[in-house]
Amino acid sequence: MLDVRPDDQLSPHFSLQEMLASHTASRLKINNQPTDLSVIANLKALCTVVLEPIRQMVDKPVIITSGYRSRALNTRLGGAVQSQHMFGEAADFTVNGVDMAALAKALETDNTLPFDQLIFEEVTRPETNSTRRWIHISHRRVSFNRSEARTIRRCGLQKLISEGIKL
Repeated sequence: MLDVRPDDQLSPHFSLQEMLASHTASRLKINNQPTDLSVIANLKALCTVVLEPIRQMVDKPVIITSGYRSRALNTRLGGAVQSQHMFGEAADFTVNGVDMAALAKALETDNTLPFDQLIFEEVTRPETNSTRRWIHISHRRVSFNRSEARTIRRCGLQKLISEGIKL
C-alpha cells in the first residue's frame, strides 16, 4: 500500500479522496486504491494542469463523478480495456448550473488546456424521460497529449459518436 492519505490535496480544489471515490466500488466492496505511485503523480498532474483551470474558468465547483478506477472497478463498470481512468489520467465531471455541451465546446477551443481526450457525453433514458450530461477529460503527464475531442450521445440502444464537440 502507498504512503498517501485520502485527505491529501492534489491541487487547491481537488483531493485524492474525491479522485478515488466510487459508489460502485463501495457498494460492491471493490478495492479502489492505487498501488503505483505513478497513478498519484498522474492524478496530481490532471488536477493541477487540467481540472484547476476548468474550475477557474467556470468559477464553480467541478464535481468529479469518476476519477481513478482500479482494474476490477473499471471491468465492473464496463470501461475500456486500457481506460485512462486506470492510470489516473482521466476524470468525468459535471458542474451544477452550467450547460455541459457549451462548456465542452469552450474547452475544445481553449488552446491553453493540454488535454489528451475531451468527450462530451449525453445519455437519454426514454423509459424515464431523463438525460444525463457530463464531460470526460484526460491528460498524459509523460506522453504526447492528442487534443482529441468527440461527442457521444446515447438514447436507448442507439449510440452516436461524432468527431469534435457538437452542441
